[in-house]
Amino acid sequence: MRTTERRFKAVSVMRPEWSSYISFCRAVSGCSFKRRTISEWFDRCVSTEDYDRLDRNAIVRHITSLSSTGDQFRLDGWTSMFRGMPEYIIWRDSCLRRDKYTCTWCGNRNQLEVDHIEQLIDIVVTHNIDSISKARQCTRMWDISNGRTLCSPCHRVRHSS
Repeated sequence: MRTTERRFKAVSVMRPEWSSYISFCRAVSGCSFKRRTISEWFDRCVSTEDYDRLDRNAIVRHITSLSSTGDQFRLDGWTSMFRGMPEYIIWRDSCLRRDKYTCTWCGNRNQLEVDHIEQLIDIVVTHNIDSISKARQCTRMWDISNGRTLCSPCHRVRHSS
């Protein structure tokens, strides 16, 4: 696990703007560590100022899932935790209703998804969101004027450009 400590320090030096939480996620992603090991090193490496203590177990579970599946952590990878929040579901449903369950780009009514116009990752970085509680407090994240309904093909095109 000393390798992870070295990786963590290397990521922290390369990306000083990242919180210790994000740096730790990047350091352990794709390494297949057990939850107990991740939990122990999370407590050693990650500053308690970088996350809400109430969210710690959920964060460790998420990091463990990234590690055990071999998925590489991307800065936006951890935001998937937000998609199960009631605020996200309300935001999504409000955008779909407002747009009459129709893709705002092509008019398709199938395979609909809701897109953050200002990308979710930009909101997370700009507002320094590193916990569920901070996400709940961020009004920009749940502002329906920052959402639009797109079909899956249009959503892929939007994020490929």
